[in-house]
Amino acid sequence: KDKGGDYLGETFGMAYAGDSIVAILAGQLAGAAAGARGPTGPFELSVGFLVAGGLLTSLLWKENKAEPQSSGDQPTIRD
Repeated sequence: KDKGGDYLGETFGMAYAGDSIVAILAGQLAGAAAGARGPTGPFELSVGFLVAGGLLTSLLWKENKAEPQSSGDQPTIRD
């Protein structure tokens, strides 16, 4: 039996609840930035999140590469 499918409903439920929480927090942050820096404040704040996301991605992303096969019996894509 596929064990991955057992958690699908739970995963979507957490994503649905998490989206609401993130939207509320983003609105609060945007409102605070607009109050402090004017109408361009939320856009200026978004640059910081863009940089943070880029840094996290560059530091934590593991490239999905296949492991080299040790046996030479199986054909490869080059064959």
